[in-house]
Amino acid sequence: MSDDKCLLVITVPPSLEDALSDWLISQEQPIGFSSTPVNGHGEGHEGYTLAEQVRGSRRNIQFQIQTTQVRAREMLAGMQHDFHHAELRYWIMPLLDGGRLSDL
Repeated sequence: MSDDKCLLVITVPPSLEDALSDWLISQEQPIGFSSTPVNGHGEGHEGYTLAEQVRGSRRNIQFQIQTTQVRAREMLAGMQHDFHHAELRYWIMPLLDGGRLSDL
């Protein structure tokens, strides 16, 4: 696998799950991705509902996209433009390997 490969992880509120899914699917270059519900924990609880404050976490949706570092930056720029008021968090991590076992 190329050294350029990375894993782009994006976390969004549940209200943005469909919009971000549609956005990813509509990109010029086909993007395969996974999404899963996650609980966000961390500093600062401003904007949390009372239930989230009691629980100590906020429910989010996390997207994982295997791509190249260049394409990850391009996607982030597009998301920044199209979702500029949204609460999106992201990570870009080097990807050592990945693929289908049947392709080995």
